[in-house]
Amino acid sequence: MKRDYKILSENELSELLRENNKLAFTEIYDRYSPLIYSYAKRSLQDKDLAKDILQEVFTIVWETRSKLKYHSSFLKYLFGVTRYRMIRVIRQSKRHQGFLDTLEKIIEETAACPEKCLIDRQTNDIIEYHINLLPERTKAIINLSRTGKYSQIEIAQQFNISTDAVKSEVYRASKRLKLTLQKLRFFLF
Repeated sequence: MKRDYKILSENELSELLRENNKLAFTEIYDRYSPLIYSYAKRSLQDKDLAKDILQEVFTIVWETRSKLKYHSSFLKYLFGVTRYRMIRVIRQSKRHQGFLDTLEKIIEETAACPEKCLIDRQTNDIIEYHINLLPERTKAIINLSRTGKYSQIEIAQQFNISTDAVKSEVYRASKRLKLTLQKLRFFLF
């Protein structure tokens, strides 16, 4: 019987990772890469550097998997590795004053509220990420609904569907997003 890695806790996944389980690594990557990428992108203000940092972080995780140790949560460990990789990149780019300002910002933000600030900012990014995974019509309905500029009747008219269909789309998408956020909170706390 095939194992469902999506339901495993981060402790179970990290234990399997220590045993060289590639599927556990894939699940860890799928679960946490959007958070790590979003944190790096927001901090560095550079999508390409954020992608490089993301790749470096998970390369480090894979290369050090047999001796992987963390104190409270795997996500905190990943944020720590990401932070140090960003600092290294910024130090290598001293010729850009903007990067030095960003370095100070990262240090101040993570020192003041290392996890809560990141999680609060990441929550909105995660919602956006998961909205973008929805089917096109549902995504459009949700975005129109979220702005508050359009009533359900106006949205229904725009898509030539009933208001009940709009309500149903919004309800199902909201329920899906709520479950995603609940899973995320489970892994964070």
